[in-house]
Order: sequence, then C-alpha cells, then structure tokens
Amino acid sequence: MKTKLSLLFFLFFCMVFMTACFKNEKVELADLDWFLGNWEVDNNQQFETWERVDDQLYRGKSYKLRNNDTILLEKIDLIKNEKGIFYIPKVLGQNEGKPIEFRMVIKEGSHVVFENKAHDFPQRIEYHLEREGVIQAWIKGIEEKKRFRKIGFLLQKID
Repeated sequence: MKTKLSLLFFLFFCMVFMTACFKNEKVELADLDWFLGNWEVDNNQQFETWERVDDQLYRGKSYKLRNNDTILLEKIDLIKNEKGIFYIPKVLGQNEGKPIEFRMVIKEGSHVVFENKAHDFPQRIEYHLEREGVIQAWIKGIEEKKRFRKIGFLLQKID
C-alpha cells in the first residue's frame, strides 16, 4: 500500500512539474505586452520604460530624474529564444557592467517570475499586473548568504 501511495504521489508531482514546464514553452513575448509603455516607479521621479523591438525582443530601461538630469540606472532586454524567455538587466555599477540572465519560470495570467538561483541578489524578479496601468514588482532572494530580502516597487503607467 505504501508503495502505491508513493507511486501515485510521484506521478502527481511529475504531472504538475511537466504542466508547469510546458506552460512556459507556449508563452510568447506578446503575452507580456502589458510591460510596454512608460511607468513611474514608487512616485519618486524614478521611471521604467519598455518598447517592442520585434517579436523576440523587448527593450527596457530604468532611470531617475534628479535636478533636471536623467540618470540611467539599468538597461533591460526581455528576449525569447529556443531556451525560453529571459529578463536580462545590465545594471550600471554592478556585476562589472555585465548583463545577468534571469529565466522565466512562472507565467500565470498577469503574473510573471524570472529566476537566476546562481546570482548573488536578487535571485527572483517578479512582475504582477494588478489592474490596467498598475504593476507591482518585487526583487527577492537571499542576501549575503544570510537573510531573505524582498523589495517591492509600485509602477504606475504615465502614458
């Protein structure tokens, strides 16, 4: 009896895992069109903008306005290739200026999660379209191999 229960549990786990994997393979960048546009972050003169370059590439950037100057914080590529969909930020002053790949691991409705378990912090980047024109975003992970940290951002569409 114990063996049968173990086998059933294993089969159920495999079905759930396979469903999750196949679910992401069918996702197109067009399913993330809600990223596109200009967004103000936390209502504090920080912005994130996204544009469609083509069906395989969306390009974003994050910047601040300070004393009539525009300060670029990061450039982001959102790409689809044969391996999946990747969120690839290049943060100025971090990672020796190299881009870091985060692979999409979850896409459920208007919630998307990108992950790179090997990165120092964050290991996860999440975006959730709460309603038209409002996105809640988080960066999450273990910081300095010690404690879990979660930072939230509220993005409001400005165009």
